[in-house]
Amino acid sequence: MQKPGGLLRYGQFAGVFLGLFLLGTAILAASGAWHSALTGYPDEAAHYVTGLMVHQYVTGGDWRHPVSFAENYYLHYPKVAIGHWPPFFYAVMAAWMLLAGTSSQSVLLLQPVLMALTGTLLFSALRSRTGPLWAALAAVCLLLLPACQQSSTQIMSEPLLALLTLLSALAVLRYLETGSASSLAWYSLSCFLAIMTKGSGLALVGLPVAAAVFSLRFEKLRDWRLYAASAAAAFLSAPWTLLTLDMVRNGMDVRGMTLQVIAEQAIAGLRLFFPGLGPVLAPLALAGMAFHAIGARTAPRARDAAAGTAIAVVVLACAIHILSPNGIELRRLVMAVPCLIGLAAAGGFLLQRRLNSSWPRLPRWLAPGLVAALFLITFPGILEKPGRALRQFYLSEVSPRLKPGIAVLVAGEVAENVIIAETAQRSPRPGLFLVRASKLVSDSDWSGLDYRLRLATKEDVARALDEVPVNLVVIESGGVRVRSYKPDHDVRLVAEALRQPGSPWVLAATGRVDAGTAGPSALQVYVREPPLSNPVRLRVSLHRSLGRELVRE
Repeated sequence: MQKPGGLLRYGQFAGVFLGLFLLGTAILAASGAWHSALTGYPDEAAHYVTGLMVHQYVTGGDWRHPVSFAENYYLHYPKVAIGHWPPFFYAVMAAWMLLAGTSSQSVLLLQPVLMALTGTLLFSALRSRTGPLWAALAAVCLLLLPACQQSSTQIMSEPLLALLTLLSALAVLRYLETGSASSLAWYSLSCFLAIMTKGSGLALVGLPVAAAVFSLRFEKLRDWRLYAASAAAAFLSAPWTLLTLDMVRNGMDVRGMTLQVIAEQAIAGLRLFFPGLGPVLAPLALAGMAFHAIGARTAPRARDAAAGTAIAVVVLACAIHILSPNGIELRRLVMAVPCLIGLAAAGGFLLQRRLNSSWPRLPRWLAPGLVAALFLITFPGILEKPGRALRQFYLSEVSPRLKPGIAVLVAGEVAENVIIAETAQRSPRPGLFLVRASKLVSDSDWSGLDYRLRLATKEDVARALDEVPVNLVVIESGGVRVRSYKPDHDVRLVAEALRQPGSPWVLAATGRVDAGTAGPSALQVYVREPPLSNPVRLRVSLHRSLGRELVRE
């Protein structure tokens, strides 16, 4: 029979989760994300379409040919990214779609669930160490920090990775404190799933050793199980990592990695510390690290494994992104934010304890209350997600013109993301073909580097549109390119091909909208008059990632 104290404890955790989930949902609603297109980050549309593809594969009933299914889905909706990214986030997304539906709005609701779970775990870990007030403050701050807000209002893998990172850290912490072999098994599982969520999870392979070192538990380094746990996570993830290595390399510019670049990225990472945590939490996190360092030297028997483990997570997360060709940015460090906030709570608690030793009559709520007030004073507010006008333009000017079986060309980076994602969520089982100008007219790697034209003239483009045949074209122009190093010659050539004398293309609609991270953009919709009724024939070059073409004859 469950003890009453245990029931109360579980009830408290359930209450914390519910409160955090409601807060996350309120942030989602206030940001306008439910009514906006998927323009928060360039990868958002690809994540959504890939999760939708996995859902359609699972519910389709024919599981014999997963690769063929994914390739066929890509021919219709060319934003399938499994292989470039690992599969676990898409498996979680597909499972969520079974419960909540396939719309982007329902998938967005998954993000506050994941952040609430992370916040509840953080509260649980801190409650016995800092008290419930500091623990609750840390959990709330986790959801309100701008970097976490953005992750909660976008269909991105960072919230899931942050949850799995914290689970890995807590499992390692339990091992350091108890020597439990089962804790190492839980670490291996969490680390494996983190790697299967995003490549950044590879940083956690070194967590047991790093945590033992930063906690000064050097005796643990003699335990073979410590290394076996890391090896198990690496071994389990190795098949997928090796199988998709060429696809992942397609999105990395390894040629530019020099010692100077690594040093610059390290400096950039340091500069993200205060903006990432804010003017209140950043000094407290530094205080938490300082107390750990001082305590480890002056009182070796009181070595804090929790602080050491948190510091290890932060160091490893920064290190993998400093050494990564993709560079370091605040979004990529969200995986370490729960541990940083935990250090801030510990720093605040230890400062409070010192104050109480000098002024014992000070109420215990004063220090966390003061920190909460300062945090709210410096709080930038709810960040609005752009892209509402883009979705409205799609619904009014593009969607009514989409017919089953036709081919639609989309030119422009943001337009490609939006048109493909919006069409996919309204027709999860595809009946038409969306063609990206960045694939038909040009060629580049995942990030837009090594750009070159496949069709050199407007006449070449016009012939290609006839051969497919394409009957509808959407062009985006005038915005600030999200990847500024990527030329937009493909967009220019498509526009010139449509405006040639004697062209069958008629301008049907125009609009000027906020294209999310690209800023204001002009959109034009062209229709072919009269339309061509030939069967659609496509050849999509994926030589960079798959080493071959996808063909529909």
